[in-house]
Amino acid sequence: MHKVMIRFRIVKNGDIIETALDERLSFNDNFVMLREISNVELNRFEIYDPHKKIFLDRNIPLHSFGFNGFVLLHVFN
Repeated sequence: MHKVMIRFRIVKNGDIIETALDERLSFNDNFVMLREISNVELNRFEIYDPHKKIFLDRNIPLHSFGFNGFVLLHVFN
């Protein structure tokens, strides 16, 4: 399977979004599909990895980040 389980924590309001994304696609591509099936809008947010302490590039395939297991990422507006 080409999926990675991700929990997004929206920092501004504390909301949590849990989803499976296709690791062959970028965050931008995954967010387009997510919006189509669930009306969740994440396109204008910055994504932060609290373990690596970096903001992630939204335009490269997710497998490039080397995520293992269930991942927690912070989302900033």
